[in-house]
Amino acid sequence: MQQLLLNIVPDCPATFNNFIPGENCESLTAVRDLAQHHKSDPLIYIWGAAASGKTHLLRAALLSAQNQHEQTLYFNAQENEGVIESGFDLLAIDNVEHLSPNQQIQLFSHINRAREGQGRIVCTGNAAPKYLPLRADLSSRLAWHLVYQLIPLSDVHKREALAQRSQTLGFILNPEHIEFLMRHWRRDLSALFTLIDRLDEYSRMEQRPITLPLLREVLSIHQA
Repeated sequence: MQQLLLNIVPDCPATFNNFIPGENCESLTAVRDLAQHHKSDPLIYIWGAAASGKTHLLRAALLSAQNQHEQTLYFNAQENEGVIESGFDLLAIDNVEHLSPNQQIQLFSHINRAREGQGRIVCTGNAAPKYLPLRADLSSRLAWHLVYQLIPLSDVHKREALAQRSQTLGFILNPEHIEFLMRHWRRDLSALFTLIDRLDEYSRMEQRPITLPLLREVLSIHQA
């Protein structure tokens, strides 16, 4: 049954409006201000655990800058072994802990140019700057600017995020459905969002409303 699922899930672009901040209001405001030219500091470094919302903030910043007709670049160091290109207004680098030695030199140069007024940069990583496996001068550069740790969402805020995600997809998850998912599925938000997307997909394919029996079917498929 699982292989019959179709990729018909509507796009849910990451925006500042659909980011659930929880205890991260200051981080959200800082990244939004940078993206919209309200910050004088040209660099923000965000760190935190997996699925804490780092990539969401990066992509929201890029979308905001693109809406201002700016040149943007998203670079995931965990997946990209190439060159970090120049010529951007906003550069977003994900997973800086995976930067190669050459990429670290390139980022260091980009930061220096940003400090001279040539572009803005948002970076993410899995640890505070001093604990990153990077060149000492690059870690120092990251630490000199704005640094924010993302705090994982509480269960209350995860429930809010699940309700918002379902509304974005065009259906309503009632509290009973959300509680069922929270009890019977992994608690990290990325896994929960993936399941919500698959639930919507399966509901459309089967032409059935979202019910607890349907939830159990989708869970059984993904747990198989």
